[in-house]
Amino acid sequence: MGNMEKGNSKEVRKIILAICIVGLLIGGVVGAIRILEHNEQQRAIASAQGYAYSRVNYAFGMISIFPEDSAVYKPLRNRFVGYAHLRLVWYERETGVTLSIETVIDYFSQEFEPDGSLRLYNNGKHPGIEAFVEWIREGGRWWTVERFIDEVRSIYFAYGRANEEFVLQLFPDLSLEMLRALARAEADPDYVLDLTSLQRAGY
Repeated sequence: MGNMEKGNSKEVRKIILAICIVGLLIGGVVGAIRILEHNEQQRAIASAQGYAYSRVNYAFGMISIFPEDSAVYKPLRNRFVGYAHLRLVWYERETGVTLSIETVIDYFSQEFEPDGSLRLYNNGKHPGIEAFVEWIREGGRWWTVERFIDEVRSIYFAYGRANEEFVLQLFPDLSLEMLRALARAEADPDYVLDLTSLQRAGY
């Protein structure tokens, strides 16, 4: 009788041990699946964020030959401000919608929103920026804008060649006042362009 009880006790222990092992295995598998799902979700979030950065940087001309350099937060550095402004001039001309360069500079000034979330153009907090990014992506408009900028640049250098008293600067370093005058000259052949006076006035 005693041997039978001992035998039953061993069987019970074996069953309990087997249940524990199975439970640990199941827990490990479930844990591994959750980790994989979490990692996949994080990759999806990172991919969506990178895509958003790529699109807004592309829209404002801050592109790179290295794709990974375009898919990150970038401040709007000085050399890009003028180009961004010309894009906004063309946008207003084509749509009648005004998006100020000051708004764009402010948008790019911070990587994070006041609540700590990433500042993405499509997070619902920047409708003006989002509308511009979506507009410029459609129908090859980016290339149309680039042609406009090339034309403005050509007018600038032609003015410099025709006016010896005017000191040529690097095009990206031009003031917004000069860029506005050049854009107006591009739109209106009768407009009298006077960059020399602007330069003398300190613009």
